[in-house]
Amino acid sequence: MHKLLTVDIWDTLLRRNCHPEAVKLATAQHLFLRFPGRFAAGFHDHWALYGKRPEIEHVMAQEAEAAGFDGEYAISAVMVRWLKAVLAQPYPGDIDRIAEGLVETELAFEMENTRRDPDVAAILARHPAELTLFLSDFYMPGPLLSRLLAHHHLEDSVPSGHVSCDLMRNKRSGRLFTYIHEKYGVRPDEHVHVGDNLHSDVAVARRLGITAVAFLPEDGHAARMAREALFPSRRALFAHLHAATRDELMRSQQADEAPDSPFRHGAAQAVTFMAATLAAAERAIMKGGDGIALGNDAGFSAHLFRTLFPDGRHGGHDIPLTGGFGQGDEVLPASFREGAGRDRLDVPAFQDGILLAARIWAPVLRSHAVMARELEDATLPAPPDVPSSYSAPPASGRLDRWRRRIGVLFRSILTNTEKDSDRP
Repeated sequence: MHKLLTVDIWDTLLRRNCHPEAVKLATAQHLFLRFPGRFAAGFHDHWALYGKRPEIEHVMAQEAEAAGFDGEYAISAVMVRWLKAVLAQPYPGDIDRIAEGLVETELAFEMENTRRDPDVAAILARHPAELTLFLSDFYMPGPLLSRLLAHHHLEDSVPSGHVSCDLMRNKRSGRLFTYIHEKYGVRPDEHVHVGDNLHSDVAVARRLGITAVAFLPEDGHAARMAREALFPSRRALFAHLHAATRDELMRSQQADEAPDSPFRHGAAQAVTFMAATLAAAERAIMKGGDGIALGNDAGFSAHLFRTLFPDGRHGGHDIPLTGGFGQGDEVLPASFREGAGRDRLDVPAFQDGILLAARIWAPVLRSHAVMARELEDATLPAPPDVPSSYSAPPASGRLDRWRRRIGVLFRSILTNTEKDSDRP
């Protein structure tokens, strides 16, 4: 038995449902919705806000190295500097308090979009030790990561540990490992470390005499690479979702229906309805007031709303709701229904097709911090590998006119959302 077992957190104890940068984009989305019209010039959407954060983190890493430390920084300090860079003066409140709230928002997003790795427990069982600790190169301090692990019921397996940002030294340099040896009075040959990074967790550890175990389960690693490839390109993300919807259509009980059936057509046009619902939610958050009329309605628009926002939240904000229809903005306003053609919208099979797609898209839209305006790109013709019968079902006569109307109406909804918001 070893004296000490240390375990990496990311892609070892826990796995995300998204790219690590999507976490930062989600925090930018939250900030953008919270303070409409309060940003400095050039910060016109959540992507622009997000883009400033890596710049700040890079500068802070350089400052730490110049001071003789490893290139580490703490999330709370990043948030303060980030807010001062993107918000216009006078600031809309106490910067330190806003920064604290953003840290909690980011932690909540991590909790929602992470899960326990299914294979790591078996690896750890093969390396029993007198003491087990987590050891992570990360910008969230130890107490926050302990809360994250406890959220996933890992507090008994890994009750405590150390994080690079707390000590300003990391695994990449080896200085975090040597700190652990000094603190706990452990020799390198009494220490086993498990992690996924072949440099920090394996090569550096072995160079110091630590027994290093590379944790790269084939299925888990391949799934991670596939997920992370979707973050840099919204087009790739939407193509992936279109393909996933197509696959689900083929498996569904109604797969044998004609390509232009209401069910298949509803799935093909679902993005427009999802975009309208996201736009209504964003407008309600930014404008405040009565918000969206939902109440106890059990109709299609309420069902779609609850599919997209099962917890009634968007971008880390509660979506304001009214007591019932007739006040505020309906999820899908009457003009939308009229433009779509009420007979088509009310066909149950058409609604089922929309909801089938929404169930597939909703968790990915949340984990990738997608906003309504971005979904306009998702309505473009799908890539060649998506059959035309799915992406653009044959349209003629009244159906063709309906599709043109809904496209115009979709653009109108986006235009009105921007007009009604207090963006700069």
